[in-house]
Amino acid sequence: MRRFLRARVFHYTVLKYLPQVLTDQELRPTTAGVAATERPAVWFTTRPTWEPTANKMWRTGDGRLVSLSTEETAIRGGGLIRIEVNPEVAPFTWADHVRLSGITKTMARALERVGSRDGSDPGEWRVSYAPVRSEHWLALEIWHCGRWRDAVDVYESLKNTRRSGGALAAGEMAAN
Repeated sequence: MRRFLRARVFHYTVLKYLPQVLTDQELRPTTAGVAATERPAVWFTTRPTWEPTANKMWRTGDGRLVSLSTEETAIRGGGLIRIEVNPEVAPFTWADHVRLSGITKTMARALERVGSRDGSDPGEWRVSYAPVRSEHWLALEIWHCGRWRDAVDVYESLKNTRRSGGALAAGEMAAN
């Protein structure tokens, strides 16, 4: 009998959104940029590093909207967060989403093109159409010192550093 390993599934976001996520105790389907005819979804990926499509947009002083790099996203968002979830809660692939969500073929092709251009693989994308409650979270991690670390451990370590008189440079969480 052949055994298949289940892919790990992650939701990526930035630290500035974490307080609301923790208050809600769930990841909610997003409606940002979603047409009224399309089903909102919670987005996930099997990619174990940062998902390029999770990089944020930024409005410049002159009103232009620009795509941020991962480093810029970390700085503007206060740090990078990864929430690993039980794979069963994100059962739909990108192909499923295109078929089930009501997304137009034009928009689907555009998202694939932009995602691929930015280094993403639509074959790794997963979605849930329902909120994903915290009891389905397997890990909550922050990018710190060049790797994913348990967010509580990082918080405690930084709190202890501050108590002992150590200073943290502005943006240290984001830069590391």
